Amino acid sequence: MANDFIIVLPTHSKYSKITANFLKLLRKNWSDCQFEIVVSMTGEDIKIEGVKNIYNGKNASLIKCLVDASKEYKSKYYISFLGDAFISKKINNSSVMNLLNTIDNSNIDYCSLKYVKGYTKEKKCNQYFRYINALDRYSHNFTAFVVSYDYLNEEFLKFKDDLDFEEYYLKKKTNKYYDKHLIVRKNYFRLLPGIIKGEWDAINYKRLKKDNPEINFDNRPVLSFKESAIRHIRNNVVARIPANARIGIKKFTEKAFGFKFGVDG
Repeated sequence: MANDFIIVLPTHSKYSKITANFLKLLRKNWSDCQFEIVVSMTGEDIKIEGVKNIYNGKNASLIKCLVDASKEYKSKYYISFLGDAFISKKINNSSVMNLLNTIDNSNIDYCSLKYVKGYTKEKKCNQYFRYINALDRYSHNFTAFVVSYDYLNEEFLKFKDDLDFEEYYLKKKTNKYYDKHLIVRKNYFRLLPGIIKGEWDAINYKRLKKDNPEINFDNRPVLSFKESAIRHIRNNVVARIPANARIGIKKFTEKAFGFKFGVDG
C-alpha cells in the first residue's frame, strides 16, 4: 500500500518555513507514516531538508505544483496538504491506514481530509466517510485531500488555481451526491489551520506553541485575538447554518462588529 500513496505539499516559497513547521509536526504526530513526501514549490527555488523537492517555476499555481509532482513521482493516489494544515495531535495510524484502504479499494477520485459539516441528509460510505453532496459548502477544498492520479490529471487541469477549484464546487446548486467524492466524518488527521491571509491565527498559534515548545515556528505577523475569535465563530457556527440565513447574519455581524465577517451569500 505504501507504493499506492505519496504525500505532496504544494506550496509557495514565502511559506517555506511554514512547510518546514508542518513537516516537523507530521514527523512528531505521525511518526509511523510510511509514505514518501514531496514538496512541490513555486515562487523562489527553495529546498526543504529531509524530503523530495520539485521546483515548478516562479509563477506556477498550486494546482500545477501538484500536477507536476504527479508527473515526476507516479502513484495511484496523492495525499495533498497545504503547509498550514498542521497535524496538531497524535493520529491513529491504524485508522488512517483503514481510511486510505477504503479510498483505494473503492476507486475514489477525490476525498477531503478536512472535516466539514454537511447541509443535507448524510449518505454514509462507512464509519470513516460520507459522500459529498453538491449543496455542501467547502467539502471540496484544497487544504487537505486525497486525489487519484487519473482524476488529478484529467479534472484538476481545468482550473487555473486552487481558488478556482473551490469556487467551482461552491457554485453547484443541485441536490445530488458525487459517486466517487468522499469527505471524512471526523478530523482523523487532527488538522489545525494556522494561517489566515498570510498571518498566524492568534488562537491556533498559541495552541501550537504551547503543545510544541521544541519547534521554532515561523516568525510572521499574528492576527489580533479579536479577529481570530471572530473568524473561529464564523467557521464553527455560521458555517453550520442554512444558506438562506447567511445574508442576514452577514449584515448583522458587519454592523455589530464593524468587521467584514466573510459569510457566504
